[in-house]
Amino acid sequence: KIPENNRMLFDLKITGANYDLLGKKYIIDLGINQVEVDYEDHKSFWYSSRIWDQGDLSTYYGYKTLDAKDYTIKAAKVYPTVIKNLEEAKQLDAKKLLKEGYGYIRVASIPRKALNAPFPLHVISQKYEVPELRLQPGINPTFFLENKEGVRYAVINGFLVDLNSEIISVPNAMIYR
Repeated sequence: KIPENNRMLFDLKITGANYDLLGKKYIIDLGINQVEVDYEDHKSFWYSSRIWDQGDLSTYYGYKTLDAKDYTIKAAKVYPTVIKNLEEAKQLDAKKLLKEGYGYIRVASIPRKALNAPFPLHVISQKYEVPELRLQPGINPTFFLENKEGVRYAVINGFLVDLNSEIISVPNAMIYR
């Protein structure tokens, strides 16, 4: 007879963001959870984050919350240059690319054993096509928040990045083959 216990807490809650969908403007809240995925040895993990809920989330909480009422959600772009390998990708200025709205880099040679990207940009294969940004529960949250002054925040694999901060803290991004 114990009632179902709803989860009311997100790892990241974004409130009041402007979102353009099919030519109409909406105000949306997003609840994002950073899901831990074990490595095969079960000694450590990496993150594969998801949008858990969206809409009016005023009765929910977040470990980290951003009031985004003056910001518009923008899709992440693909960096136009193909990078040879992950080692070369590590040499890129990730913060500069994020400030320019890039969330994906195309890499020619991705090792089969690589499960995630150890820097704050998603790695995509040469053939992978990034889908159009359609926010919905279940997708990996990767987008930018822009106001009249430009891009201020990035959300990469569910982690909020303040692009005015000195330090970018994204434990890992994703690899899409």
